[in-house]
Amino acid sequence: MSKIHLKLDSMIDGAELRRELSALTEKAGGDGSGHEIRSQVLQVLKDELKRGRTIAEKMLMEDKSGTACAVRLSHHMDELIRALYDFSVTHVYRSTNPSSAERMAVIAVGGYGRGTLAPGSDIDLLFLLPYKQTPWGEQIVEYMLYMLWDHAAEGRPRNAQHRRVRAAVVYRYHHTDRGARSTLCLGVEGTL
Repeated sequence: MSKIHLKLDSMIDGAELRRELSALTEKAGGDGSGHEIRSQVLQVLKDELKRGRTIAEKMLMEDKSGTACAVRLSHHMDELIRALYDFSVTHVYRSTNPSSAERMAVIAVGGYGRGTLAPGSDIDLLFLLPYKQTPWGEQIVEYMLYMLWDHAAEGRPRNAQHRRVRAAVVYRYHHTDRGARSTLCLGVEGTL
């Protein structure tokens, strides 16, 4: 059996998506917090998701590999979530002088976290926050989740599942719970 080329570069151009989202804020001086811009961002993300699904379906019909299709969809969603995160921290909840508490990691878990996303699957995300959290982190998480939920509410079968945890909690579970360790892909002791 020959190896299937994933052609991930033809799925999405993450840098171009970020530029397109940033361009929506030009008239507002880079501020993306307004309702009109939020609606435009949501539409761009919907259009991109639809475009990516169409490309993934076309590739599936060509190579007949369901696994390759799931990897492509996962890659596509990774880029959408990265672009949404970057937009939220750059244009919606800007922090001009961020403290060490104003940082986070957005981690895919479940099947999506393993790099495969079936069409219509839930998006399972873990937001890893510092021990001492600020309102900034909560705002970023809520903005991203509301954007994903709004997308799901408009006829998409996808649902965004999430969990917010502090790093100390993940570290504790990592050392005491095998399921948590495998879910978070932290298989080696002391990697956190």
